[in-house]
Amino acid sequence: ATSSQSPLITARGHGSAAGTTTAAIVAFGDTNPVPGSNISPTETWNGSGFSSSPNVGTARKHTTGFGTATSALFAGGPGGAANVETYDGSSFSETTDLNTGRANLGASSNSPQTAGLVFGGEGPPATAATELWNGSSWSEQPDLNTARTDGAGAGISTSALYFGGEPTPGNGNKSEEYNGTAWSNTPNLNTAQQGNAGAGANADSAISFGGPPPAPGTQIETFDGTSWTTSPATLATARSNIGACGLASSTLAAGGFRSSPASFLITTEKYDKSTNAITAAAWASSGALNTARWGSAAMGTQTAGLLAGGATSPKVDNSEEYDGTSWTEGDNLNTGRGL
Repeated sequence: ATSSQSPLITARGHGSAAGTTTAAIVAFGDTNPVPGSNISPTETWNGSGFSSSPNVGTARKHTTGFGTATSALFAGGPGGAANVETYDGSSFSETTDLNTGRANLGASSNSPQTAGLVFGGEGPPATAATELWNGSSWSEQPDLNTARTDGAGAGISTSALYFGGEPTPGNGNKSEEYNGTAWSNTPNLNTAQQGNAGAGANADSAISFGGPPPAPGTQIETFDGTSWTTSPATLATARSNIGACGLASSTLAAGGFRSSPASFLITTEKYDKSTNAITAAAWASSGALNTARWGSAAMGTQTAGLLAGGATSPKVDNSEEYDGTSWTEGDNLNTGRGL
């Protein structure tokens, strides 16, 4: 199910997030469709609400990110920006640029800040370039099978997933898996998506949601390593370009862009999925009453029970106590009674 959460302080779309549903950071983005409306305010999430945190070094949008709320990396930006900034819980610092500058790129969103993967995006045009971060520099990795931009990523650097994207037609439902050595095609998404958001622990456990028309913008799909499944749960607010982080079983979706009416959002939702094991109940025989009867009054617990009165013919005044194993006669009622 999805549930409404405390909203962002600053409305934004095309931003990035890193962390979990109990501790996250949301950074970058824009709050106006006018070109150049990049914003620098950053917010941290503590599981119940957002608070302002230090601004980014260079305001921009169309970034991607990975890491935790106190150790994160954000890369890319509009116009083929190669900028990379890291966050240590107190401030942002510029670090080594990407080899291929790009916007709307994907990332292994569950990676630690020192070992992440970025892929796809646009300079323009759309690129298949993949790069690995080792904590100090970027190295080229095998390209995606299909160059595309504005999709979503999940996983870690040795088990990543990239899904959705454009240019369309034909690419919006594509999904690819990276095993640390090469990309391979996986089963397609059920609904073609671009501007979708994603999260997940690895290439066998991911979630995709949101996107602009003609996709519903509320749809949620989960991947188990074999196929994508459309969830019965949906986002309450249709939107695209959402800041997202977490796992396939517990995901945070912050902000985004709604196309009609056009607006940037402060809306925050959380997706949760759990499996409850239910053991079937069964009756078992226990100690029998000393006096058979019906229509008695019962009270107490399983290990300290009391049964009083009842009827055979005529009504009886018997009272019996139960200790969890057997019944013992107790003080009788003053007057026999029962139903």
